[in-house]
Amino acid sequence: MSMKAGRGHASTAWEVRTLGDLCDITIGRTPSRAVDAFWGGDIPWLSIGDMGTKHITSSEEGITESAARLMTVIPAGTLVMSFKLTIGKLGFVARDMYSNEAICALRNPRIDPEFLYYALGAIDLTRYGKQAVKGATLNKESLASIEVPIPPTQDEQSAIAAVLGDIDAWIGVLSQSAAKKRGIRRALADELVSGKRRLGSFSGKWQSTPLGEVGTWKGGGTPSMAIASYWKDGTIPWVSSGDVKVARLASTEQSITESAVSQSTTNVVPADAIVLVTRSGILRRYLPVARLMRPMAINQDIKAVIPHVGVDSEFLLHALTYAGPEILATCLKSGTTVESVEYSWLKAFELKLPSIEEQRAIATVLTDADEEVSALDQAVAKAQMLKLAVAQELLAGRTRLT
Repeated sequence: MSMKAGRGHASTAWEVRTLGDLCDITIGRTPSRAVDAFWGGDIPWLSIGDMGTKHITSSEEGITESAARLMTVIPAGTLVMSFKLTIGKLGFVARDMYSNEAICALRNPRIDPEFLYYALGAIDLTRYGKQAVKGATLNKESLASIEVPIPPTQDEQSAIAAVLGDIDAWIGVLSQSAAKKRGIRRALADELVSGKRRLGSFSGKWQSTPLGEVGTWKGGGTPSMAIASYWKDGTIPWVSSGDVKVARLASTEQSITESAVSQSTTNVVPADAIVLVTRSGILRRYLPVARLMRPMAINQDIKAVIPHVGVDSEFLLHALTYAGPEILATCLKSGTTVESVEYSWLKAFELKLPSIEEQRAIATVLTDADEEVSALDQAVAKAQMLKLAVAQELLAGRTRLT
């Protein structure tokens, strides 16, 4: 397949047609929740939460035959799209299904349906909607008015869809590899950090140690935002809870100056310290933990531990990450507006520590696994960027397939 450059729709015989002209649009509905006989069946009934993949195979809720008789079926292979509140989720139903009133079915397409899937995905559909109380929404009239640029022949439509489909398949393979590797890494952590599995000839007894004794603990603070000299041209990274999104933290969104450190309650902690988020809504989901790759200051929602001799920083990172769910289960305060960890409970929480040599051996295995997962995640991200660039060229008609 060869490609040649074009200069846009007007000069390359592309045309713009409305979605209502390209397909028949039908909208789903929700059976009455008051009728128990309508719910709990094995017939798929889609809501927006079920839409996240190109091919939709199942739904969280199911309806019964009696409910289905009151609705219009969406035949297997039909393209569906969300158009209320969350606009523009797309997918093909893999079997006969039904949907709620926030999803429309694009039936009997007069163009290649795979091309339509990619073309709609490249359009800012929100501009066709009205702002509702809970977000933007479209109706059947505005859905029908959506303008879709299309190439003149179905062969070219199919060729474009095939190229983008191949990239999607490639992304899928990479994503599956990353997910598999992530699962292997989790299993390794479960076995190694807990001591269920020992490496090599290690056999010594592990010691239960309160977190308060694994290192020196530090808290932090926020320099006054009203004092510009604390922030302008700052060179010291300043860690807030939003920065602790990676396991090894090399940079932060904001930096502060030396005067901010000397004149506020923040503290600078050295490289290899481990930081934990101890106050944030994110604690409802997980405990963010990171190892500092350079000296950094921390705010009041962060606690840092500087490991003592005999405690390996990288092992402590893995151990605290693994213990995160148990720490939250035992150390979260109750009755607070924002989720927070009780500092004294955290320091009393016990970790099992092997010898420093075994800590380092375990850390090496798990860090190598982390790097493999990271490499696959980066490959997925690069493939997604490539798809975006290719889609922008092909779906705008700037590059033609012959």
